[in-house]
Amino acid sequence: MDRSPRAASLRTDAELVELARRGDTAACEVLVRRYLDMVHGLAFRLLGRRGELEDIVQETFVRALGSLDRLDEPAYFGTWLGKI
Repeated sequence: MDRSPRAASLRTDAELVELARRGDTAACEVLVRRYLDMVHGLAFRLLGRRGELEDIVQETFVRALGSLDRLDEPAYFGTWLGKI
């Protein structure tokens, strides 16, 4: 199985979540890249240009990736992430 970031980027969210749950760092990287703009946009709308904006975005991904075992439907990763 090709575990490169390029190969991982072609996978669905559900596949990436399952791989990330097993410790696949390439899958985690792809999920972050795929949803970074969304999380940043949500945080900006809530906080504006406050200095801790980037910290909030980073903490959101740390919490999400550390809580993947609580995600019941891996295909809905993006929706779940937006609620964190």
